[in-house]
Amino acid sequence: MNVKINLITYPDKLHNNADSVLLVSPSQPVMADFQSTILANVQDDLNVYAYESGEPVDWLLDVAAIVDMIIIDIDNVDLPERNLLSFLIAKSKTYWLTNVQDVVYNYISKQRIYDFKTIDKIGGTIVEASIEE
Repeated sequence: MNVKINLITYPDKLHNNADSVLLVSPSQPVMADFQSTILANVQDDLNVYAYESGEPVDWLLDVAAIVDMIIIDIDNVDLPERNLLSFLIAKSKTYWLTNVQDVVYNYISKQRIYDFKTIDKIGGTIVEASIEE
C-alpha cells in the first residue's frame, strides 16, 4: 500500500481528501515522537501542517479551521500565538502538550496528552484516546 504524507508549511494549503493534522510550534522532541508514533503507523494519506511561531497568525487560523486535528506544544508557543491558545484549545479537535503541572487550560479542555501513544487515530473520530487528567 502506497501511503502519501504531505508536509505543508506557510503559506501553502492543500485541498484534497486526505485526513489532516496541524502541529502548532512543535519542539524537536515532539516532532520526533509524532514521527515515530503517528507517521510510522499511518495507513491512509495524511496532510501534516506545521506552524512555527512568528509565521502569520491568519494562516494558522485558516488552517485550524480546515484540519481534522490540532496538536499544540504549549511550551514552545511564543507571542502573538500565545494569545490564541484558549481559542484553539477550546476546540474539540485540539490536543495539547505541556510540561507545566497546574495550567489554566485544564479548565477549558480535558484533551491534554503526554505523548502520541494516547492518540489512536487521526481523522474522523479519535478512538478511545486515553487522556490523563
